[in-house]
Amino acid sequence: MTATPPTVDRETWQKQIDTQRVREKAHTREGTRLPRLAGGCRWSRSTRRRRWSAPPARSRSSHLPGAGRSSLRWVRRRVRLRDRPGRVCEVDLIWEQVVVDAHDPVALGRWWAEALGWVVVGDAADEFEIRPTPDRVPGLLFVPVPEEKAGKNRLHPDFRPVDQTAEVERLHSLGARRADVGQRDASWVVLADPEGNEFCILSGRVRPDS
Repeated sequence: MTATPPTVDRETWQKQIDTQRVREKAHTREGTRLPRLAGGCRWSRSTRRRRWSAPPARSRSSHLPGAGRSSLRWVRRRVRLRDRPGRVCEVDLIWEQVVVDAHDPVALGRWWAEALGWVVVGDAADEFEIRPTPDRVPGLLFVPVPEEKAGKNRLHPDFRPVDQTAEVERLHSLGARRADVGQRDASWVVLADPEGNEFCILSGRVRPDS
């Protein structure tokens, strides 16, 4: 289900309408026709919500003088939306890392780096960070806390291996242990790292060459 776009205040909505009217008058004097709120974004007077519409139909007239501005505006917006798949409205946020409380951040960070095959990008005792590659995020950032872990984590990672049995055995050899969180006869295996943080190994996926 598509999320409902955020509402806007009346002042912002009115400025958008006034700007559009000025542009329409300018294009009328030049003998060109400017689609209302071109670029795929429309404002509804009744709901004052931002709604995205389908791109304008491509025609030869879009290459004529006077029609380039709206066409270029749509191209820029289309590229932005294409570069951000699944997004209806732009959000300038990047998932940088997940912070993990640890009794020994360095030891736990190095364990996860070996378990995942990631690289260490920060080895400070109070902020030990690992990533899939140095320039790829999100990563894991381990920070020290005085208290021990108590209870089941409210957030845990799931990993999809090629061979579930082989991966569970490999992680056991590194020091992981099985954990019981009430999963019973589930298709996934629940493990815990050396400090008791749970994570799941899902059922194996099919190899591309099989």
